[in-house]
Amino acid sequence: MVTTGHRSRSRDAWRTAGRSLHRFLLIFFG
Repeated sequence: MVTTGHRSRSRDAWRTAGRSLHRFLLIFFG
């Protein structure tokens, strides 16, 4: 967990950003 903490954190951040962006697009176009 600690070894792949940084990698997992970065991946999670990208995942969250993508989710937020998708939601923003839905609201913007919706």
